[in-house]
Amino acid sequence: MLNLICILGLILGLSIVLKLVLFLRMRNIAAILDRATKSNITRWQQIDTLIQAEYPLGAVCIFRGKYVSHWETSRFELMSVNCQLDIPAKSDRNLLIEALRTTTKSGYYRTLNIEFRGKIVAQGCGDRQMCAYHIEVIEILSVKRSS
Repeated sequence: MLNLICILGLILGLSIVLKLVLFLRMRNIAAILDRATKSNITRWQQIDTLIQAEYPLGAVCIFRGKYVSHWETSRFELMSVNCQLDIPAKSDRNLLIEALRTTTKSGYYRTLNIEFRGKIVAQGCGDRQMCAYHIEVIEILSVKRSS
């Protein structure tokens, strides 16, 4: 009888310790996830602030970055942020298309280094706001193959 009481006490004690360890571990994991979430939000807010400072909404600016021609969503990457380009001039579109033709395909996409004069006309665009900015291209200045 004494052995049974000792075994039950030991099992109860171990279960309490196990619950305490699991509780503390879950709190630690939650704190780490919370910290990561806060740092990601801060990082994107900082990038957004930098973009708005350097390229104000509606102002004509020179943009330099990487153009990614993807089968699903083509985009212009500006400071690691996806942007949708609106290229109204037919000659500029032809220049971009010709450069894409001569670029080696890597998987499902092709990339180009592009420099153009344009202006940010809207914030958030594309399917499910996939692109952070909508940029209207006024004139393409240079298009080079990415290395």
